[in-house]
Amino acid sequence: KLGWGDVELQRVKVKDRSGMGGSKTYQVTCEGCVPQSIALHSRSDMVARMSLSEQRMEAAAAAFSASGLAPSRLAHGGDWFIEAWEGKGPPPRESLEDCAEAGRLLAQVHKIPPDWFDEWRNKLCDAHPPLRGVPPGSPVWLYSCRYEEFLAPMSEDARNAYLAAADLTSPASPAGQRIVTSHGDLHAGNLLQMDHGIKCIDFELSHVSHAALDLGKLFMHFCGSLEKKRALLEAYLTASGFAPTGPEADEVYLDAEIQFCASIWSCFCPGKRDAWLPRVECLRQAMDAVRKDPDVRQEVLGGKSVEEVINEHPRLLALQLPSKQKAAEELYSKLLPLPSIAQQEMPIAEQTSVANSADVTGQLERATFAFWMAFHSHQQYPAKRDDVNGHVVLSSGWEGPEELSIKLRQDFGLFFASKLNVPAPEHARGATVQAAADSQWHHYAFTYDAATGIINAYVDGILQSSSCLALAFPLRLSKLSFGGALCCRVPMDSYHDVEVAQRLLVITVSGHPDDSYNGSYTQQNGLCSKKPFFK
Repeated sequence: KLGWGDVELQRVKVKDRSGMGGSKTYQVTCEGCVPQSIALHSRSDMVARMSLSEQRMEAAAAAFSASGLAPSRLAHGGDWFIEAWEGKGPPPRESLEDCAEAGRLLAQVHKIPPDWFDEWRNKLCDAHPPLRGVPPGSPVWLYSCRYEEFLAPMSEDARNAYLAAADLTSPASPAGQRIVTSHGDLHAGNLLQMDHGIKCIDFELSHVSHAALDLGKLFMHFCGSLEKKRALLEAYLTASGFAPTGPEADEVYLDAEIQFCASIWSCFCPGKRDAWLPRVECLRQAMDAVRKDPDVRQEVLGGKSVEEVINEHPRLLALQLPSKQKAAEELYSKLLPLPSIAQQEMPIAEQTSVANSADVTGQLERATFAFWMAFHSHQQYPAKRDDVNGHVVLSSGWEGPEELSIKLRQDFGLFFASKLNVPAPEHARGATVQAAADSQWHHYAFTYDAATGIINAYVDGILQSSSCLALAFPLRLSKLSFGGALCCRVPMDSYHDVEVAQRLLVITVSGHPDDSYNGSYTQQNGLCSKKPFFK
């Protein structure tokens, strides 16, 4: 019916356009067919097993499409569906007007009648009784969209504690408190630029919630800078019938920043509950300070994220210190004892093309991590990259309670972090040095002493900074991984026209007295893997 029935296979071109959520999206093209390009969406195994989730997504897509805010669905099956391929790809986000257009789109999304979700809320409650009694604007409904993944694995006690604490980020402004249709995962990859306006795709997390949730997501994953956030907010509030500037707009701005903390993968999400639920009462006081303490409030209104302020403002850190120390001591007491480690050396030159880690297990009271690194200026992250955590120079115990790492931040600050330890409030950012992007090799070193809690950072043998821990434990190692990138695809704008899988960082070494060191070193397996550089 669409002109595809008798198409020969060799005429069809398929391109993988998938994001990082687990499901797959393919652009399927055949010249001369109508439509010429379609989008084939194949759901991940986990999503496909969630029958309620699939049906809710279909209802959400229909609601967005009926309002002209999503492509029309052409066909669907149990774990797939097809839409017309529309638009020109993700919308630009370079200018203030680009962000204003995204704000106007969000205002239209929030005008979609929310009653489409009533049926699915009831069905979700019938299937998962713990959801009964959850307020209609709670961020819990975001995670109910994939209940089996986010909420079902919790113990009953942990789930009850999370549900009781989910109001931690509740909005306060009239605009932010509205119960509206929420896309749930708004970022540039889930938006399509049309000739006139923007449309949305990917409704895996669409539900009904507070308006501030979507706004916070766009703030962090579309805008980045304070000026762009304000441009988006002003356009959104104007299109929604609220004051676009002034004290009322400031309250909506705070709502959005606070609500982002509850969004998918953010600091107060269910997956990170072990890190924040034990100190939830302190965090309630911190959230209150974000709204009412002039100094703390101004830091957020001045462009810092709420998570940054909570983790760096001395007054808020001091507030959380007793609960952090107690939680750390309890966690450490439950860990299995490890043997002490003798000196270990692992020169990068000795690694092979398949070894980017060293099997080192044990604990260290004192340690020195020393290494040579060279960076080109084009390897720095562009300022607009708001979703990049940082390059990982070295890591161990990744994403576990014993994690330690040396990372390179967006601003090219090199820092040492250990998850078990508790920083002193006045040393929240830890020992940090500025890495040189001058294409020259430099020697960097961090020394750690659990007895004193002192971490020192050196560049080319010169002490650059020191920090002190309020509570320090021996470092626990479980295999060391070297080099690579974390949570980022590409930190260089110059590679826009190259496929992600083909993007490699390259370092060139010349003039070394041992010629075996000279030559070009490329990073293995692209930039999504924590891989080292190899010649």
